[in-house]
Formats: sequence, C-alpha cells, structure tokens
Amino acid sequence: MSLLESRNLCKYYRLGHNHEVRALQEVSFSMEKGCWLAISGPSGSGKSTLLAILAALDRPSSGEVFFNGENLSGANDVRLARYRKEKIGVVFQEYQLFEELSGLENVCMPLVVSNLNRKEQKERAMILLDHVGLADRADHLPRQLSGGERQRVALARALINDPDLLFADEPTSNIDKKAANMVMDLFQTFKEQGKSLVVVSHNEQLTRAADRILHMESGRLVQ
Repeated sequence: MSLLESRNLCKYYRLGHNHEVRALQEVSFSMEKGCWLAISGPSGSGKSTLLAILAALDRPSSGEVFFNGENLSGANDVRLARYRKEKIGVVFQEYQLFEELSGLENVCMPLVVSNLNRKEQKERAMILLDHVGLADRADHLPRQLSGGERQRVALARALINDPDLLFADEPTSNIDKKAANMVMDLFQTFKEQGKSLVVVSHNEQLTRAADRILHMESGRLVQ
C-alpha cells in the first residue's frame, strides 16, 4: 500500500464571471513510505497548490487524496485536522511563526491540545531546538533571528508531533547557503529515521538529494 496517493486531482479558481484558472489538472501519483519526493517546476506551475491539497490545507475541485489507504477527500474538518496534527508536519516558505512568541513557544504551539503538561511540552521542544542548533536562541523572538534560524524553528515546530510525513514548500528559498545545507542535513536525518518527505523546491541540490522527482508544468505532471 502506498503511503500517499493522488488520483486525478484538479483545482480550479474562478476569476470574474468568464475566466477560470486551472491550477491543477488530472494530477495522479503515489509514493511509498520512507521516500523523499521532490516536486519541481517553474513558478505558477501548481507545485504549492498540490502540496497544500496533499497536506489538507486546501481541498481539490475534484479528485482524491489517500493517506495509508484512507481517502481524505471526503473527510470532514475534524478528520482533516487530526491528519494534520497526528500524521504530518508542514514547513512553509515564509516560516509563519508567531511574532509575539519566542522560538520555544512557537515550537510548542502544536502541543497545546496534547496530553502533555507544560513542562513536558517545553522539554520536547528544547530537544528539537537543540537538534536544529538553536537551544541557545530558544527565548528569542522571530524578529531577533536570522532567516535561516527562523526556518529551523519552523522545522522544529513541524517535527514536534513526530510526523510520519513532512511537507516542505520552498524551505531554502529565503535562507543562505549555510542554513540551506543544515536544512538538507536535517531532511536526510528525518529520512534515515524511516520517515517520508514531500519537498517543493527550485533548489537543484535539494531536488538531487531526493529519491524521486516529479516535474510540473501548467498544472500537470510532466514525467
């Protein structure tokens, strides 16, 4: 059984009365557990739209998404929230950190509704911040961190619930080469733990490290 599968995914946006944008057109693929999948393609090709649907951050206009054989496309909001909370982690291009919270507090955010007490939440978050080399910056606000440091905080937050699958949307586009190499190393470590990754990126070094590359053009997969 595939870990993740899409079947004939389509996503249409209507602009005005007479214009329709076809962001995704009949996108079908599957990936196995433990795979590092890279999605490449020019800007506007539908990469981020595809990732958002696979991560249950958006719904398709038609088609289906399966995770471990479970059809997510007809799932209600509660089931999709559980999928995002328990099964996956997401790293966004623009970090999406809470500016008024410290790095430690940002990493702890997904644990707010967990059964862990406050002390246990902080202990788990500190382990991850140490793993990404930011234990000494845990009390800093996002504005006090560099782009690379903010991305590593975002990565620690995405991993806090020990997800089976990590989604990352252009995770190295706003950081320098040194920070990008560190992110790549963290992805490799995640994969070595038997986990799976779906990474949208223009970074050739990042895509070359993947087990498999899907290329998109004009909302379609071009293999």
